[in-house]
Amino acid sequence: MKKGIYRNCQKCGIEFYIQPSQINYRPHIYCSFKCRGGAPSNLRHGKGKLSPSWKGDKAGYFALHEWVRSNYKTADHCEYDPSHQGRFEWANISGSYLRDINDWVQLCAKCHRQYDRIRRGRYEGGQISL
Repeated sequence: MKKGIYRNCQKCGIEFYIQPSQINYRPHIYCSFKCRGGAPSNLRHGKGKLSPSWKGDKAGYFALHEWVRSNYKTADHCEYDPSHQGRFEWANISGSYLRDINDWVQLCAKCHRQYDRIRRGRYEGGQISL
């Protein structure tokens, strides 16, 4: 015998089952997303500025890297040395992390690490100029 509970949908009246682990999790007044009025509320608002989680210029380091990847493309070459192979990443040029594609450059992982060390003054070796 099932240990959950049955309720009637507030919109269509159909009886639906609620699993025991979900009983205290949320209100459960609709049988489906269709009766509820579509997708969950966090998906109805969309992406970018329409998202309730949008932080604008206060977005953090990882959020801005994700913004570049989702709005442009995955980095696919090294702009410092096109002969480099392997994993490619977006690197910020100015250190201000602006939402401007001109403030970003595609680098291989090795050049990205070296570029960041030079920019932060932690590298004794050569120079990388972009």
